[in-house]
Amino acid sequence: MPVSNKTIVVWLMGPTSSGKSTIAKISVEKPIDSAMPVIHFDGDEIRDFFGSDFGFAKNNRGRVVETLTHLDDKTSKAGSNIIVSALTTHQSAGDHIKRY
Repeated sequence: MPVSNKTIVVWLMGPTSSGKSTIAKISVEKPIDSAMPVIHFDGDEIRDFFGSDFGFAKNNRGRVVETLTHLDDKTSKAGSNIIVSALTTHQSAGDHIKRY
């Protein structure tokens, strides 16, 4: 099956407990178009996987965003649609995402 070069990457950005992960999970479970599978990357999962080096301090939050942008870039280039939910309340996070 050929890989489409038209993938979608959606970032759900905002403060803690604002519903980002909930919206992403619903979008993955019940996509608008079932022919378009969606992968969800969550900032909390990155923190859980990598441990204390990926905490909530400003520099650690930056590492989480950098990791998520790398994952979404590689996965979307492979042909998957992506939804990322992450704590991204600082302007630097949004700026990094736009540059990537």
